Amino acid sequence: MSEAYSEFRKLMNLGKYSEAARYAEREQLDGSGQNVFWLTQQAVALIRSSEYESALKVSEEALAKDGANPYAVIASADALSGLDR
Repeated sequence: MSEAYSEFRKLMNLGKYSEAARYAEREQLDGSGQNVFWLTQQAVALIRSSEYESALKVSEEALAKDGANPYAVIASADALSGLDR
């Protein structure tokens, strides 16, 4: 497990979901900008903080980059469920 992912999980386990979402966003931006993994992690953190609209936008961005990514599909479904859609 990478150091970055360990830090993200630590924030999530502490219930610091908004901070975890920002952390995932920074990791995604610091990388190639094509990293679907960090987009899906950001979406998960946003869902946990009940920021469903933002989570949906991020998960849709992940799907646009990799439409077959099962984690991005699940994140999109969870965000839509949170929005009662």
